[in-house]
Amino acid sequence: MAAADSLIDDLSAREKSHIAFFGLLVAGDTEAALSAVLAHLNAWPRDAVVLGTTAFTNGLIGSSGRAGQKRMLLDLLERLAPSWGDDWWFTAHHGMALSENGQRDAAGPKIERSLSQNSKNPWAAHALGHLCYEEGDANAARAFLASWLTTYPRNGSLYSHLSWHLALGHLEAGDAAAAYRLFKEAFAPDVHSGPPRGKVTDPVSFLWRWELAGHPRDVDAWCMMHDFANGAFPRAGVAFCDMHIALAQAVAGNDAALEARTRQMGDLARECRYPAPSFRRCRAPSPLSNGVTSPPRSMRSNRLPPNSNASAAAAPSSTWWSSRCCGPMCRPPARMMRAGC
Repeated sequence: MAAADSLIDDLSAREKSHIAFFGLLVAGDTEAALSAVLAHLNAWPRDAVVLGTTAFTNGLIGSSGRAGQKRMLLDLLERLAPSWGDDWWFTAHHGMALSENGQRDAAGPKIERSLSQNSKNPWAAHALGHLCYEEGDANAARAFLASWLTTYPRNGSLYSHLSWHLALGHLEAGDAAAAYRLFKEAFAPDVHSGPPRGKVTDPVSFLWRWELAGHPRDVDAWCMMHDFANGAFPRAGVAFCDMHIALAQAVAGNDAALEARTRQMGDLARECRYPAPSFRRCRAPSPLSNGVTSPPRSMRSNRLPPNSNASAAAAPSSTWWSSRCCGPMCRPPARMMRAGC
């Protein structure tokens, strides 16, 4: 970034804005980057490099933790749509955003259109997997992804994340063995094809869903995730990633690290470098009759763990945090079996 900044005087307004935005992004100044990306795309709506940081569901906007982030992303893509026309890359993201906002009837044709234009487009495959899941059709998601992934490179950036989606389909359909095999072979940190954030979020969220589905805890896997997550992301920075790391810390019983991350998030919010409206502190919620907090559709499986699986030991005594982006997903039950890493 320093080299880019040194050349800025001779650049166009678009290039200067481009560099300024990525400077904020690299520095981890999420709030300023959010403002900058909207301003830049209002002026240059077809800057795909900038749009590519936020067009997908877990991009800059989707990972921000802001209340209303899904609507914010859809509003952005709706404004940009006239400038992009019938572009397969843009249409895949637009369809995904519609699906995430509950507009599934409008989402389906766009996703199918993108796939028909480029059948190898992983963003459209991702959007279709999401759409099937949100419609409760696990078998459709399984059939599509199992077939589509056979032609996608193993080192492709979305291979592991799409395998995670396939594993969720297997888990919901009751094929636990196939789901866990994918975890071990396709998206555990040591085999994950995506960036470090995906190496944290995909395995952590799968392991939590695995237990919500009533399967026994894999203590070694949780300890591995706790160690990897804290090593890869020693400090708070992005809400979506932080909530998964906090969950791993809670399961591991690492109250000190959990409290430290909570403080870091608060410090960043006070410095206007974290989406402050999304950040709040709360006590662990009261359990429901089944011993767990009811998860949203995106975290739900067919079965929840019995009381005996959720009450073996006390939950972390520390103050818990949640953001509106994660809701009940990252609120632990009042009593949680600890991995004891």
